[in-house]
Amino acid sequence: MGVSGQTIARCRKILEDLAKSGDRITYGKLMSDLRIGRQSLADCLNPIYDSELNAKPSRPDLTLILHYSGSRFGRYNSRGGRAQSIEFNPNDKAQIQAYKDDLSNVYKHWGGKPKGALKTWLES
Repeated sequence: MGVSGQTIARCRKILEDLAKSGDRITYGKLMSDLRIGRQSLADCLNPIYDSELNAKPSRPDLTLILHYSGSRFGRYNSRGGRAQSIEFNPNDKAQIQAYKDDLSNVYKHWGGKPKGALKTWLES
């Protein structure tokens, strides 16, 4: 069972606001804010990823704003491929750099200015 268009729109708004403010959110906090379970998360995020990719011109992957609690990373960085096509490997230095570059592009697109530890990490 999928999520409603209204829930996807609320999710997109949360992610856009975070991108504009230079901030991030954990998967758990987003699920809590949207009142959805883990099984519904992909049904919410994949349409957002696809719409960013298919926009003319395409936009950076807004779903990179999400991360696991205790980590700087999310589960995927599909880099323009099919949603959820590239599972992120936190031990691969090339993937780490690509993830940081792609996340930086999200903030640049939306005008967000990361601060503190996030800024330092993105610039390292």
